Amino acid sequence: MSKTTKVIAALGVVAGLGVAALPAFTYATETVTGDVEVQVEVVPAIAMTITGNNDSGTHAPTTYSAVASPTGNPSENGYYERSGSAGSYVYTASTDTEVDGEKTYYTQDAATSYAAVDNFNPAGAASSEIDGHETPATAVLGTSSSYISLLPNSTAFGNSTNNFRSTITVYTNAASGYDLTMKDKDANNALTNNNGATIPATGETTLTAGTAAWGYRVSGDTDWLAVPLSSGSAAPIASLDHKTSGGDETIVEYGVATSADQATGLYADTIVYTATTNN
Repeated sequence: MSKTTKVIAALGVVAGLGVAALPAFTYATETVTGDVEVQVEVVPAIAMTITGNNDSGTHAPTTYSAVASPTGNPSENGYYERSGSAGSYVYTASTDTEVDGEKTYYTQDAATSYAAVDNFNPAGAASSEIDGHETPATAVLGTSSSYISLLPNSTAFGNSTNNFRSTITVYTNAASGYDLTMKDKDANNALTNNNGATIPATGETTLTAGTAAWGYRVSGDTDWLAVPLSSGSAAPIASLDHKTSGGDETIVEYGVATSADQATGLYADTIVYTATTNN
């Protein structure tokens, strides 16, 4: 009989009870046990790449050509003036309203290709691999450009050219998938050139040569839409209700129409794409 058992028996005798009358659970043991639940949480992660869908993969340097016979209003025509010396020329938009016969005016040549952006992952995340896709912690969200050149009084659509659309590829391990949205980077969703001339965001679902307008559509859709302003609600682009397997790809096409007297120049606007995990 252990020391503890002897003590319990003695208490039983003092109380006028026999040892056999004591309940079994009053007997002490030398060991107690308990359960511990070990938990490991794998937090949702997401990564995204954006490419301009071109083959060359390099950004052509901006070049300028002299205007052989300048006419009209140099500022409205998008002419540039050159300063500096060979090897370090600087080109600035002309502010002249009439042609100065003593000057040489230049026009900006269109770039022919743009490089794809690097991958990115949320700030503060450690380097990781999602569905075989490396997402370094030091990477940041980047942008790519989708480029096309066209004449006045014409239209161009993303499905007719590889470099006037964007491919957004999302990688996530979130079991409930992700949502992809887009909106303009600022409060102006027009395409604007250096001299302030614009191609406004479309107000219609179609684009017509002769009426300046531009818009976007998800590949497979038929209607053109205006990019939402930064202050408005983002437009839904794609959604997935499960984790990706090797990345989930969405193609967004751009379309543009120019007026018959569209001013020359390189028009641009910036769209922000955002991929968010569904927790």
